[in-house]
Amino acid sequence: MLCTLDPVMNTFLFTGGLLRWNTFNYWLVLVAVIFGRLLVGRSDFPNRMLQLVAALLCLEVLVSPDWYRGLQDVAGVVAAFGLVVYYVRASTESAAWYWLGLVCGTTAAAGGVAFFAQQASLPMSIPTLGPSCR
Repeated sequence: MLCTLDPVMNTFLFTGGLLRWNTFNYWLVLVAVIFGRLLVGRSDFPNRMLQLVAALLCLEVLVSPDWYRGLQDVAGVVAAFGLVVYYVRASTESAAWYWLGLVCGTTAAAGGVAFFAQQASLPMSIPTLGPSCR
């Protein structure tokens, strides 16, 4: 549910400060750190490429003039490792995949209905689906 609702939470619930952009990323980075042995033990090509991209991004932050934005990018890439942990741990159970689709699909449908029901009362600075976007 957090993956499904993260963009909505960032826009409407966490409207300022440090939590605005990194709320869900903090959780996934923590999961990746806790299960680091599981990630290091995986030697498949996509995992190694993601590790390489994360390492290169960390090196680029050192020479970047905007290191704050670079750290947010690093948190976003490292958060992908947290998702890998969840998927690896659930990969052997077919019921987990069924419920993942059911819960995320239902959450997205309910969130979409709530968004469109409240669209007229949203501030104009938040992008909405107007006639030009359809």
